Amino acid sequence: MLLSVALSLGAARDYVQVQQHRQMRVQELSGSIQHLDEVLTMSARMAATTGDAAWEARYAKHEPLLDAAIKALIAISPVVFEQELGTETDAANQRLVALEHESFELVRHGQSVAARRLLFSAEYRAQKELYATGWSRTESALRTAVAAEAQDLMHRLASLGALSVAAVLALGLGVLRLGAIRRRMRDQSARERAEVAEAAATVKGQFLANMSHAIRTPMTAILGYADLLSDPTQNPEQQRACAHIIRRNGQHLLSVINDILDLSKIEAGAMTVQRETCSPLQVVHDVLSLMQVRANASGVQLRAEHVLPLPLEIHTDSMRLRQILLNLMGNAIKFTPRGDVVVTVRFAGAEMAFDVRDTGIGMDAEQRSHLFRAFSQVDGSTRRRFGGTGLGLAISKRLALMLGGDIDVTSTPDVGSVFTLRVETGAVDVERLARTPAEVAVVRHGDGAQDARKSIPLAGRILLAEDGLDNQRLVRFHLERAGASVNVVDNGQQALDAVARANLDGEPFDLVLMDMQMPELDGYAATRCLRRDGQRMPIVALTAHAMVGDRVRCLAAGCDDHLTKPIDRARLLATCALYLTGAPFAASAHRAGALGAR
Repeated sequence: MLLSVALSLGAARDYVQVQQHRQMRVQELSGSIQHLDEVLTMSARMAATTGDAAWEARYAKHEPLLDAAIKALIAISPVVFEQELGTETDAANQRLVALEHESFELVRHGQSVAARRLLFSAEYRAQKELYATGWSRTESALRTAVAAEAQDLMHRLASLGALSVAAVLALGLGVLRLGAIRRRMRDQSARERAEVAEAAATVKGQFLANMSHAIRTPMTAILGYADLLSDPTQNPEQQRACAHIIRRNGQHLLSVINDILDLSKIEAGAMTVQRETCSPLQVVHDVLSLMQVRANASGVQLRAEHVLPLPLEIHTDSMRLRQILLNLMGNAIKFTPRGDVVVTVRFAGAEMAFDVRDTGIGMDAEQRSHLFRAFSQVDGSTRRRFGGTGLGLAISKRLALMLGGDIDVTSTPDVGSVFTLRVETGAVDVERLARTPAEVAVVRHGDGAQDARKSIPLAGRILLAEDGLDNQRLVRFHLERAGASVNVVDNGQQALDAVARANLDGEPFDLVLMDMQMPELDGYAATRCLRRDGQRMPIVALTAHAMVGDRVRCLAAGCDDHLTKPIDRARLLATCALYLTGAPFAASAHRAGALGAR
C-alpha cells in the first residue's frame, strides 16, 4: 500500500509537471505566432511603402519560423487544434498569404501604390481580424484541454481503484496546484497588460506634454507680439520687428502641425512619394539658401562641398529630399553653438549621399539609440535647452527608407556629429555629370524664377468665396495689390448667385477661389453646382483641409487646383496667375497632372 501510494504520488507529481510545461508551451508558442504574424504583416507593408527588396527578404526569413511554431502547437493536441481552428480561419490565413505575395509581385514590377492599396484594403483588414479571432479561440481551447486532461486522468484512476484515497488526494492536490499555476499565469498576464497600459499612458502623457509645449511656445510669441503690434506707441521699425517675429513663429507652428500630420500619414501607410527628374545640386542649394539666415543668427558657418563627378539629374521625390535635408541641417545648426555645418554631396553607384557634418555638442551611444524614435530627444535637458518636438528625425528616417535609402549617424560628445542621408538615384545619364566646380556653380537657386518677395501682377475678375472675415481681408488685400478685381461672398449659395449675376451683366468671373467648408452651402456642393450648370471658369479650392485625400476630394468635386491654409502669398499669386493668364487647355492639363500624381 505504501509503495502504491508512493508510486501514485510520484506519478501525480510528474504528470502535474508535464501538464504545467505543456500549459506554458501553449502560451509561449501562441505569443510567438502572434509576434511572427505581425512581423510578416509589417514586412509586407514596408516593402509596399518603401519599394525596398530587403523587406521581402525579411518576410521570407520569418515565414518558415511561423510555420514551425504552428506545427509545434499542433503537436500538443492535434484533435483540439483541428476542431477549434476551423476551415474559416485556415482560409483567412491562406488569403492573407496570397495577398502578401501578390503585393511583393506588384512591388517588383514598380507598382507600389497598388501594393499599398492591397495591404491596407478592407479585405485585408477583415481577413486579419478573422485570422486573429480564430487563433485566440484555438489558444484558449488548447489551454482548457491541457488542464482537463489532468482532471480526466484523476477520475479514471480513481474509478479503477488503482490509487489509494491518499493517492487520489495527492493527485487532486496536484490538480489544485495546476489551477494555482494557471491563476498565477493569469495574474502575471494581467500585470503585463497593466504594465503595457501604463506604458501607453506614459507615452500619451509625454506626447501631450511635448505637443502642448511645442504649440504653446510659438503661440505665446504670436499673441504677445500681436498685442505689441497694435500698441500705438510702437514706431515703424518696432512694428516691422513684431511682424517678423509673428511670421517666424507662425511658420514654426505650421511646421509642428505638418510634422504631426506627416507622421500620422506614414503610420497609416498613406504617405506617398512622387519620383520625378530633379537636380540634387539645386535641391542642396535651395536648402542652403533657406538655412543661411538661421545659420547667420546662430553664428554658424554654413557651406556645401561636392565630391565630383556628380549627376546633374536624378529620379527621386525632390520635395521629400528637401524636407529631409532641411531637418538634418536645421538640427545641425540648432545643436552647434559655434563652428561649422558642412554638407558634403557624393555620388556612389545607384545612390546619392549627403553628409551633414557639424561641430556641435555631439552624442554618446546611449543618446544615439533614441534618435529616430518619435517625440524623442537625447534627453530631457536637451529638449529644455534646444526645444523641438522630437518628430523631425523619426519622419526623416522613414522618408529616407521610402526613397530607397536610409539615414546613418556617427557622433562624438563635444566634438560633433555626421548624419548621412542616402537616396536612390534611379537611372543616371553618365553623359550629364558635373565634373568641375565651374559646372557645379552653374546650378543656382531661382534662375529665371520669380522672387517670392516681389508681387506677381494679376489681371482679371476673381470671385472669393470665404466665410472667415479675417481671411477675406487678407486674400483680398494680396489679390487687389497685385492688380486683380475681387468680389467677396460669404458662402457657396452666394457664390452661385454672384456667378449668375456676373454672367447676366456680361462680366463673367475669370477665376473662383472657393473655401470648401462654409455655412448654408459648402464649397464642394457649390463647385458641383457650377460644373453641372456648365460653368467652365477655373475654380481653385482654398481650404484648411490639407490631407492627401482632401486634395483628391476637391478635384473630384470639379476644382482645378487646391491651395491650403494658412495662406502662402507667393503660391496664391502664382496659382492665380496660372489660371488667369493660361488658356483653358493649360488649366485642364494642370488639373489632369495633379490628378495623375495621386
